[in-house]
Amino acid sequence: MAHSIKLVNTDKLEKHLSKQEICDLVDVLYRWRDSAFVILETNTPHIKGSRGVHMYDPITKAHTIQLCYENIIKSLNRGHSIGGNKKAKDAKIAIAFVIAHELQHANQDEMHRPNEIFYTKKKYSKRACEQEARLFVDNNENVILNVLGYDSNVRERSNVVDKVDTLNELQTIAECFIECLEVDVKDIVEELRSSGLNNSKNVTYVRKMLEESGVIVKPV
Repeated sequence: MAHSIKLVNTDKLEKHLSKQEICDLVDVLYRWRDSAFVILETNTPHIKGSRGVHMYDPITKAHTIQLCYENIIKSLNRGHSIGGNKKAKDAKIAIAFVIAHELQHANQDEMHRPNEIFYTKKKYSKRACEQEARLFVDNNENVILNVLGYDSNVRERSNVVDKVDTLNELQTIAECFIECLEVDVKDIVEELRSSGLNNSKNVTYVRKMLEESGVIVKPV
């Protein structure tokens, strides 16, 4: 099983991020079970002036993430913090930060759905849900950059999986689970995160190694 991810009118976004990179961000940053996602580019966001909006439909059980390309680029050019509490270096990172922010709102929907106070406060920026989503982006900056193929230290393009040292590290991580009968994907993600190697390619690589060794890898 895997997430169902549908991209709608994302031509402008895809000038910077590929479809695969957008899907990889969902795979790595959404913490719960396989779910349906619609990533929608819009010039008229649900909330005026917003760069991104997350909505959940309890009937279809689908998450919709609206992204306003123009507002993201305006914020980037004006030097505003984007997604989290930091500025983005370029449009690719800016869009990814906004997607990550909205994916944390999707995560929150599972954790805080009955808790109205978590989502409501007179001043938008002071809401617990918004503060947590911004912190989520900050804490996962290196993960996001790795998904995009940037080196998290020098911010240059790199191919993480192809590095010999990284392959050795991934094999070591896989060996930590090799004696288990079953392993959750979230456990693999946490182990990779602690090593600074958490991205979808590396999760897939470790998962494949374990499955080839007879270990059952369970989705979240």
